[in-house]
This record gives sequence, C-alpha cells and structure tokens, in this order.
Amino acid sequence: MKGVASLFPGQKKKLHITRSWNFMSFFLNSTRSVNESDIIIGMLDTGIWPESESFLNLDSDPPQPNGKALAKNPSISLATNAGILAAFDDAIADGVDIISLSVGGWPMDSFEDSIAIGAFHSMKNGILTSNSAGNEGLTARSISNSSPWSLSVAASTIDRKFVTQVKLDAPNVTAGYNGSYSRYCYRNTLNKTLVEGKIVLCDSTNDGDWVAAAGAAGFVMQQGFCTDVAFSFPVPVTPVTTADSANILKYLNSTSEPTATILKSVEYEDKSAPYPDLTVPGVDILAAWFEATTVTGSKWDNRVVPFNIISGTSMSFPHASGAAAYVKSFHPTWSPAALKSALMTTAYPMTTAAISVTDFAYGSGHINPVKAIDPGLVYDAGEIDYVKFLSGQGRASDFLLHSYHRSFNGFVAKLTEEEKQKLAGMEGVVSVFPSKMKKLHTTRSWTFMGFPQNVTRSTQESDIVIGMLDTGIWPESESFNDEGFGPPPAKWKGTCQNSSNFTCNNKIIGARYYYAEGQLPPGDFASPRDSEGHGSHTASTAAGNIVSEASLLGLGSGTARGGVPSARIAVYKICWSNGCWDADILAAFDDAIADGVDIISLSVGGWPMDYFEDSIAIGAFHSMKNGILTSNSAGNDGPEPGSISNCSPWSLSVAASTIDRKYVTQVKLGNEAAYQGLSINTFTPQNSEYPIIYGGDAPNVTSEHNGTYSRYCSPGSFKKTLVQGKIVLCDYLGSGNGPIAAGAVGSVMEQGFCIDVAFSFPLPVSTVNSEDSADILKYINTTGNPTAAIFKSFEEKDELAPYVVSFPSRGPNHITADILKPDLTAPGVDILAAWSEATTVTGSKWDNRVVPYNIISGTSMSCPHASGAAAYVKSFHPTWSPAAVKSALMTTAYVMSATANTDADFAYGSGHINPVNATDPGLVYDAEEIDYVKFLCGQGYNATQLKLVTGENSSCSEETNETV
Repeated sequence: MKGVASLFPGQKKKLHITRSWNFMSFFLNSTRSVNESDIIIGMLDTGIWPESESFLNLDSDPPQPNGKALAKNPSISLATNAGILAAFDDAIADGVDIISLSVGGWPMDSFEDSIAIGAFHSMKNGILTSNSAGNEGLTARSISNSSPWSLSVAASTIDRKFVTQVKLDAPNVTAGYNGSYSRYCYRNTLNKTLVEGKIVLCDSTNDGDWVAAAGAAGFVMQQGFCTDVAFSFPVPVTPVTTADSANILKYLNSTSEPTATILKSVEYEDKSAPYPDLTVPGVDILAAWFEATTVTGSKWDNRVVPFNIISGTSMSFPHASGAAAYVKSFHPTWSPAALKSALMTTAYPMTTAAISVTDFAYGSGHINPVKAIDPGLVYDAGEIDYVKFLSGQGRASDFLLHSYHRSFNGFVAKLTEEEKQKLAGMEGVVSVFPSKMKKLHTTRSWTFMGFPQNVTRSTQESDIVIGMLDTGIWPESESFNDEGFGPPPAKWKGTCQNSSNFTCNNKIIGARYYYAEGQLPPGDFASPRDSEGHGSHTASTAAGNIVSEASLLGLGSGTARGGVPSARIAVYKICWSNGCWDADILAAFDDAIADGVDIISLSVGGWPMDYFEDSIAIGAFHSMKNGILTSNSAGNDGPEPGSISNCSPWSLSVAASTIDRKYVTQVKLGNEAAYQGLSINTFTPQNSEYPIIYGGDAPNVTSEHNGTYSRYCSPGSFKKTLVQGKIVLCDYLGSGNGPIAAGAVGSVMEQGFCIDVAFSFPLPVSTVNSEDSADILKYINTTGNPTAAIFKSFEEKDELAPYVVSFPSRGPNHITADILKPDLTAPGVDILAAWSEATTVTGSKWDNRVVPYNIISGTSMSCPHASGAAAYVKSFHPTWSPAAVKSALMTTAYVMSATANTDADFAYGSGHINPVNATDPGLVYDAEEIDYVKFLCGQGYNATQLKLVTGENSSCSEETNETV
C-alpha cells in the first residue's frame, strides 16, 4: 500500500542483563545541573516496582509540562513503557529526553529491526536511544544493536567481585567422571532419591532449576567460558574451574562418604577492573528488584528482595543512559549525535594489561560521565546524514533468480520491501519469506547393521534413483564407477548440467548445481563437482559401489560400499563453502521430483520453524505428494533437549549412533604415564617425544591476549616462539588451527561435551577427559622439561554399540510436540566413505593430506544410511508410498539398550534401523496427502494456504480439522 515502508513479522527479543557509579568517579556530590530534575528517561523494559525505595518522590517537584506519562525517582523522572515500537511511539510523543532499552535479538537489516526503526524516529525527534550490545560474546560479530543513530553499550567490571568458597574434607586431589548425561544436570536427568539433601557436582553451567527440582541442597558446577561473572541461583552454588571440578570429582570417587560445604559469598577487590571486552559497568550490579518475583525467578527460589545483584549488558546500558541524561541536563539543546559523541570522545582507554581482546569489544573505551559534560569538540549528525548513510549502503537490482514450475509453483527474486509486501498481499500467494542459510549436518557400518554385502537383492535395485541434495560429488571416485551398469532407467527425465570439468555416467545419471546468491564463494566449482567432500561421502554411503581395500591412510581399512550399490545417483548441488540457501534447496526439490528420483536424501538443516516457512518441509511435502520419501538428518545440536531441526511428519528424521569400532589415540608423557584419548590421527610421530606446554602459559600478549583465552588454543592467541616445535595442552576441543598456525607439532585437548566422538585434525591430536587433562597439566607444572608423544590412532572394538552419542539433536518436537522426532537412528559415527580430492582430510589450509576416502561423523552420515535403507525397501516394494516405506523402517527398528542410551526415545525415536527386516514388516501404517492435509488443518492452517501449497482443492472442514 502507498505509504507503507515495510512490513515484517513481530519477532521476540530478549533482555540483555551499585558501587558502580563511584567506581566511574561519578560521586553523589558531583556537580549537578539545575535542569536535572527536568530530564525524563524513558525505560523500555519489563515495567517497574513502584514501591521500591529507589523510586520514592520525597524531594521532587511535580513533572514538567512536556511529560505526559511519568513515574519519578529522587532526581530524574522515569517514563516506563511496555513493548518496542508502540513504546517508542508513545515515549517520543510523551516528551522523554533519553530512551533506555536493554533488549535485543539477532542482527538484522535496519528496517526489519524494530529497535533500529524506533531509535531512528527518536533521533529525528532529538532523543538519544541507549541500547545494550547483547550477551552473545565472545563470538565476533555477535552484537545485536548496531544502528549508527543509537548508542550501543558493552559491559565491564567494577572493582568488586563476589567469591563463593566450597570446602571439602580432603583437598588437593585430582580428577575423574563418568559418561552419563546426568553429569550435565539437565532436566529430568537426576535421580531424586540419590541427590535429595545433597550437594551435586555438575559438568556444565546451568541455571540450577533442575538441581533444585531434584531436591538437592546445592551444587558445584564447571564455569565453562563464564570465568569472570558471578550469577545467582535458587540453591547454594559455586562455579569452579575445570581443574577444581576435577579435583572435587576425584575426592568424590575416592571417599566413601564425601561431604562439602558451600559458604556464603564474600566480596573481594578486583584490581584489574574494568575487565576484558566491555565498556560500562555491567558486572555484579546492585539495584532495585521486583518484589513479585524472587532473586532468580525460579519457582524453587523463595527469596523475595528489594535489591538484587545481576550482570549483563542490560546492567551496563542504563549506566550509559544515566550518563547521557547527566550530559543532557547541562546541554538540553544538544542532538542525540552530540550526546553520543561527547560520551565516546571522553571515554578513558581500557588497560591493555587486563584486556585480551580488541576495540570490537569495548568501542571507544570506558564511559566517563563527568568529563563528557565538557568534551571540547563534538561530532554532530542529523537525520539527513543518516539518510545519506542508508542510501550509501545500496540495494541490489531487482531480478528473478529462479522459477519453480516443474513440481510446484514459486520463484526466487530479489525484491524491495515495498515489492515484497505488495507480492505478499496478492491473491494466490501463500507466503513470502527470506532465503536463509542452512548448514550441513557430517565401512563397516552396513555390516554392523546386519546388512551384509551378500544380502538378498531385488532385481529392481538398479532402477532405483536416489537424489542427493548436498555439496555435489567427486565423479572420479571408485565408489561411482559405472562398470557393469546399463543405461539409466526409462523413467529418468533428468539431465547432466554441462561443465568443462564434470561428466556423468551410468552410475551418476544426473547432476545439477544451484546458487541463487550470485557470485560463487572463492575456491568453489561452478559445476556439480564437490569441493567440500561432504556430498561425495553421503552419496557413497547411500549408494556407492563396492570398493575393496578402502581406508583413510591405513585407518578403517576394508571394503567400502553403499546400502544399494546397484542403485543410481542423481546429484543436486545446493551447498557451498558458505552454506546452503533456501532458494537453492527448493529449486533442487522441484527438479528432483520432476526428474524421477525415488528417494531424496538431504543432510542439511537449520533452526526449527513453521512448516510453511521451512524450505525443507515444503520441498518434502511436494516430494511426498509425488510418491518420494525425503530422508533428513536430525541435526548436530545435541545433547540439548528440543534441538532437532527437521520435524515434518511427512519426512524421515534420522539421529546418529555408533558402530562397533572406535579410534583411540595414545598420549605418553616423559614420566611414562600413558593416556588413552580419542581422535582420528593418521600421523606417525617423527621423534620419540616433544616438549609439551600448557596453552594458558603461551599467550600472544602483543595482540592483547592473556592466558584466560590462549588456554582455549584459538587462532592468534599464542606467542609463536613459546609453542613452536611443541605439543600444546588445550582446555577446549577446537579445530587445531590455532596450535598448527603457531608452529606446534601436536595438541592434547580436553573433550568437553564430546566424550564419545573422534575427530580429525590438521596436526597430531588426542582428546582426553577432564581427569586426564588435569593430570597432564599437573605433570607440566611440576616438571622442569616436560615432554610427551602422540601416537597414531588404532582401532578398538566398542562393546556398547550402538548408542546415540552426544552431538545428535534431540526431541521433543518444537513444532508439533505430539509427533515423536527423531524417527529412528542409524550409524553416524566414524563412517568411512568417499571424499573429494579437491580438499584435504580436515579442509584446513594447514592440512596437505588429499585422500579418496575419509572418516567423519554426524547426522549427515546417518541420514544416507537411512536413505540407502529406504531405497532398498523401495526396490522390493516400488508401489509403496513414502509413509509406508517410513513405517516399515520404523516398526522394524530394533530396540536400543536402555543401559547405553540414558536419554531414551527423544534421542533415537523408534530404535536402530534394520534394513533387512524392513522389507517384510508384516504391517505398515500408511498415510497420503489428504491425511497430512487433515493434520495441517488441525494445526490451524486455513483452506487458502492449503490449496496454494498442495496445488489441489484441499480445504479444512470439521472432518479435516484433526489434531494430534
């Protein structure tokens, strides 16, 4: 409509969470302007508790005429609003002087961001908006409020910290733990009868609700990354370092009746404040609290208080708002830009001794309110300057990128906001949504599943076509040799997209590639050829030929084969080095359906979302309509409950479990102590031993890093001269790029959550548990010239297999809670399969190992096992519907061991896949398009949406309004 600038969905934002003013040298008796009581700060937050002593109006005069919706404190009047855009609208009209907003979400375009829009209009009206930067650090580019017309505020410490001591009966002991997920103290993982009335030791940072719910008297938890912030909990808690946690656990394991006491917190002076990556006091801030809740907000907490101590950028930004109001009281005519300039140019530099990060963490420095009233020079800007800025950002020209017309109707285009809204309002358009990026989810496995090479095969297997939507394929691999294959089946309508460096054959019968985003990422092939390795791996797992003597440089040696070696492969390259885009996913579904594939295999996912805003769910619905089952990976965001991404009931969602083989990498110290770690290490040590150093002892101080960060061994955190030619001990499981870039010859890493998965690295690495890591660190610290050796990995039988490991995403299903997801599990750990020779084992630029086969893990590896199994069933029952094939696989899955799999159905669904039994399930539960339409009606979708999405005259009625 004319006059409408933009339309966007109402998205949820989140709150970013006082000696502090004195610490800033801004005392109660600092010079005050006579205009201070005329200043109004608009607080856009959760409301206010008006009875608090902080908001009494004993010494204040009535509000000035310019204010219309006010509450008051002793000096500055407060206008408190709820909402974001509505609150901005009211606050501007009410006559506030400063808007203060401790809220944010994910970074987005300025004109899809309600805060940026509101702040722009407040700037137009002479009002500065003070925003919190967000609490998503230490990750680069994690700031959420980034518009240039507002003030974004980070958080730093004051010179006070709170220390909570835990006292044991026997100090100075070392580490150990078990592999149960209850060690993380997640929801419903603790046995109430075992923990009631006791202090619980937890291996992760959490809010304590589930420990309190189990009746514990308190708990001790590992700090993780939060080594510099204190929090409140509903029961007595103290977070400790990894080393201290290991010591406490050793005490538990070595004492028949272990006891402990968690003492009340005490204050200490923090001499290094202000602390890393922050700009205004936001740590351990005492301020008024809402007496309708408790200290923590937990239902297990009964402490109602008038004042509370919390931390976050939500605590730092009101300091900036107050400082801006202070400056405004002296300069009431100054523009928002002038106020912002005064605060930034007078900020004092942060000390490099305490800070190990750069200007991106703290901007211009630490706020100094007193100096800001007389900055000497201000840099001003008005609305026209910001309009010019926005114009300079440019917009892409409008053009149609792709049209979906072969199997369903739709298109991809670059549109302005106005065009987007006009299109969304047109008759016949069911939805318009942005093309978002999704990510890839990463042979003994088939034999382990009871599916041997000589299993009974259908004569129809060579007519089965599996559509692989992935990173492409390496056609020269022996796994895709077409020797002995006849021409493609008569039903095939696909094509091999012409390219100078790619040729199809009678095994790879079709290949296409898609990239709607424009220019390809550097190093990627403009063809279906795989430059990542992922697509070749998944394709050979599902339908690769039989290849003898395959291995990863001697590891996993044996016969590599897919589930249906005689089946054909159709390649749809949708993923590139920068991810997989919705526009390309839908285009590939459209082509694959029309080309005549029988199964679609897709090891890709993102965040759970509504079925008709999810490109994978939409594509899978249309493939189901056309008799094609879509097999999806569940995702790799476990073990957190509710982390599964592919949730639609018409597709098959696959978790990942182990096979009966694991890779062990031994670390041997100079004192002859040996530790069995996990990794896939193909390197043989050149020397019998090397010097070993702790990463925390080798910080790159010239880049403002300290041991707090170098202990995680991230790239750039090391002083190269200290680690060159040495093995580095790291407190974090990383990529290995940090140590190798600094010249290290190896690394020992603490496993963290990944206690059950082996990874490859660009240098010799072994990952060890926290007990072994603590022992190795103790050896380093107590030995004059510590040395170590990391040996080549060897295979070991895993007697507990199959079990679901830590990384696969879990249910419950966030979109439809009553539908169990994942559907089943399949092998996804340490899988040997074909690889692209355009990359290396790890893809790291420091890795020069080019191999035809690689060993990797992920639900990306389990998904093609299920795809191959589905193709096998389809070869015996070519007329079965997708639901029937899915039913056969689920009802014949064998039961997982409750002992080895403690988190039950939400981790593995109906059980472990069993392809042989699935060809004769006895009974199948069938469903057709109309059944899913009824399901969607029950979910609240209307007839218009259904008709447009299904392409048929589907409608919702009393008969079709079914709920699950």
